[in-house]
Amino acid sequence: MTQANPVRTERRGDVTVAWLTGELDLLAVQQCESRLRELCSSAGTALVLDLEGLTFLASSGLSMLVGLSELCRTRGTALRVRATSRIVLRPIQLTGLEAQLGVRGEGSLEDVVREVAPAAAAGSGE
Repeated sequence: MTQANPVRTERRGDVTVAWLTGELDLLAVQQCESRLRELCSSAGTALVLDLEGLTFLASSGLSMLVGLSELCRTRGTALRVRATSRIVLRPIQLTGLEAQLGVRGEGSLEDVVREVAPAAAAGSGE
């Protein structure tokens, strides 16, 4: 994920979608973490992280996702992580982080956005 703009985002109503691509290793975390933390802190929003474009998920990437989950929870921002590829989903499953990260291992991005949109409107953070 070593590129000038490692996080691509799009606003869909009250939901912000962020796409991560390439390898989510220590270098990539250093490049994208502050931007993702800004998205978590955006009042009144829900955040969907689409990890379909990742080709590798390192422990530093998992750690960043846990930190984002905690930040979103404290800010009242609903968070969902879309991770349907085995490369990304397997490390999340092995570490038991599926529930904490709000992982959706199947379904389209549109399904995940629809699921989280009511939570964003209610400000539930879940």
